[in-house]
Amino acid sequence: MFELRNVTKSYLTPNGRRYVFRNLSLAIPPGKNIGLIGRNGAGKSTLMRLLGGADVPDSGSIVTDRSISWPVGLTGGFQGSMTGRDNIKFVCRIYGAEGESMREKIRFVQEFAEMATGSTSQSKRTHPACAPESHSGSAWLSISTII
Repeated sequence: MFELRNVTKSYLTPNGRRYVFRNLSLAIPPGKNIGLIGRNGAGKSTLMRLLGGADVPDSGSIVTDRSISWPVGLTGGFQGSMTGRDNIKFVCRIYGAEGESMREKIRFVQEFAEMATGSTSQSKRTHPACAPESHSGSAWLSISTII
C-alpha cells in the first residue's frame, strides 16, 4: 500500500513558487492498478517521482510497505545518447547484475520488447525500459509516458 499524508510539493520559478500539490492525501491499496490522466503540467510525473523516491515533498509524508521502481518513460527512462543494449546494461549494473545474469536480462528485454539492441526511436524506448524494471523485484512499476 502507498499512502500520501498531507503532501505538499512546489517548485521555485522565475515568477515565484508554483505549487503542484497542497496537502494531498491519497491511499493506494495493494493489488490495485491505477492510471493518472491529465494535461501537461498537472503533476502526474511529479507524483510518480515522489512515489518512486526520485523527489521529496516539501512537507507531509509518503508511507509504503513496498518497493517501487524509478519512473520509466519518455522523461525518466533510457538515455537517448545510448543504444538499447547499453541502457539495459546500465540498469542491470544498478541492480547488481553482472556476467551471465546480465546477459540473461538483456535476452529477456530483447524478447519482451521485440527490439534490436541498437538505437531505437524515442517512443519505442519506453517498452524496453519496462522490462528490466519488471525484473528488478520492485513491487510497484512506475511508468510515465505519452499514450
